[in-house]
Amino acid sequence: MARVNFVVPRLSKNSFSGGIWCILEYAHGLVARGHQVTIVPILPSAYPAWFPHPIGKVITSSLSERVDSAIKSTLRVGLGPLFGSRSLKANIKGAIEKLCLVHPGLFNDPTCAGIAESYVMNIAPEADFTIASSCHTVRPAALMTGQKFYFAM
Repeated sequence: MARVNFVVPRLSKNSFSGGIWCILEYAHGLVARGHQVTIVPILPSAYPAWFPHPIGKVITSSLSERVDSAIKSTLRVGLGPLFGSRSLKANIKGAIEKLCLVHPGLFNDPTCAGIAESYVMNIAPEADFTIASSCHTVRPAALMTGQKFYFAM
């Protein structure tokens, strides 16, 4: 069966739009037919508790997980050279990326777009098909694996 990634805007735990509902219905239908489906939000998101059906894997992260990751990355900047890890430049870059994910809404649109691209490249699994779902998800989806499609709503 096929591996399918749906690239979606940031998901909310309790609220939704008709477009997101439609995408999750398609995901549910593909899962019911035996396909491996992953929902990839372009920014850290909660699991959509409002959707009642199985939709495959949804990549989620809580605020506490993001804060913990940012703290560890920041500590790695200072302690990394002691343990022979990546270069200082790589450690600083990783720490900044993790700090940006704690609350990406603090940044302007172009910066958020860059944060989204970096985030998606780090979390998205390999896929046979990658489906962008809005104008904000096209560029991150283009960086992913698989045949590319645009889900026009």
